[in-house]
Amino acid sequence: MKRPEMVAIFGPVDLGIEALAHRWLDILLQQEGCTLTAYFARLERDEDAGEYDFADETLDLSGREDLERRISRHGGGLWSCRVPLGFANADVYSAMFSPPEQPRQTTLHLQIESSITRFTEEQPETREPFTAFLVRVAHQIGAPWFIAGLHLPMRPVTRETFLQGGGPHTQPYVVGWKPDSLDARPLLQQWGVRPEEVQHSVLGYSVVTRFPSR
Repeated sequence: MKRPEMVAIFGPVDLGIEALAHRWLDILLQQEGCTLTAYFARLERDEDAGEYDFADETLDLSGREDLERRISRHGGGLWSCRVPLGFANADVYSAMFSPPEQPRQTTLHLQIESSITRFTEEQPETREPFTAFLVRVAHQIGAPWFIAGLHLPMRPVTRETFLQGGGPHTQPYVVGWKPDSLDARPLLQQWGVRPEEVQHSVLGYSVVTRFPSR
């Protein structure tokens, strides 16, 4: 049975959408060796739910300059590229958005093909490189925290949402945070995680993984 797509949400980052998109594209294209596809879609915000969805999908994106023009014109967007994750290449859809009242609090939302969900669930040796990829992204864009897992909606992860593990209907597999950005003890206590079970990366993030046992 096909597994749900893996979702990773980073932020909020203290940058406008255009500035963060420029930084993220530098990382994708120059450092990660990714290739853009021709896909692009606008984002629309449900004001009541505070969530985003995509609209007006197209397959006529001509490259980075065209993408940055569209992001500027639409105030964000959704696009895709092929990303090497160390253990597999994956189609990754990137979206960026910020609340209208906080234009410099921008979220990066990654939707990663379902094969990566299956790999990380069934092959434990893939979990470390996948987690390292998430930490590297958070560090490179300057995110204070991130959550990756299943059924994460396309909306910002506030401090309160992070401390709830993403919300009541999500299935978090990896969470990471800068210790100076928040006190994660309420989340760790909720999950029954002992301090010695928290991983500490050389990039300054604390990390907890919750992949299912198979």
